Amino acid sequence: MSNAEDLYLGWTELRHAEGCRKPAWAAETRDEWDFFRGGKHQCPDEDCGHSSRYTKTTLRLVCRSCGTVRLLSGELDSQGGSTVERYGYGQQPRKVGGLYLYPGGTDEWIGSPWDYLVTTEKVDRVTKDNLVGSMGQGRTPRGRTIWSAGVQPKFEIGLFGTPMVTYTVVSGDAKFSSPTAAARWIEQQITG
Repeated sequence: MSNAEDLYLGWTELRHAEGCRKPAWAAETRDEWDFFRGGKHQCPDEDCGHSSRYTKTTLRLVCRSCGTVRLLSGELDSQGGSTVERYGYGQQPRKVGGLYLYPGGTDEWIGSPWDYLVTTEKVDRVTKDNLVGSMGQGRTPRGRTIWSAGVQPKFEIGLFGTPMVTYTVVSGDAKFSSPTAAARWIEQQITG
């Protein structure tokens, strides 16, 4: 399960050619097995599994409208798949008052998102420019689900270039029984 910040922030949109009338990517992958790494195997781990050969995976994206082609390739570590309901990203946001809640990955035990990123407008992409808050769930000692929230995000670049977000104002000891209640608290903090 991925948290909402990992799903929405730090991604770069692949752009189409200027004036593209019907921007849409057709996606395909190709795996090349036993691809030669080049040179002698230098891994310090004597038990590593990749040796001097590896599987190279290439993702090809083609826009038939503007003619743009993007090729992305690298070593295949693992492949997986999911649905937008489980993955989180790709779902329509949930509107609560004047806010939009963008879901993170689904908690398998309760079947709902583990956390949400919050904006004041419905957007195609959540970015640091439109993010106003976040909320996440936790558990009481007896196992009841509770929610906490934060507003006024501060952004830093973390290890390996991944974004890290902290919040200047947090709900602290105030816990909420639902995402709706946490969203109302966020809205109060924003509107004063």
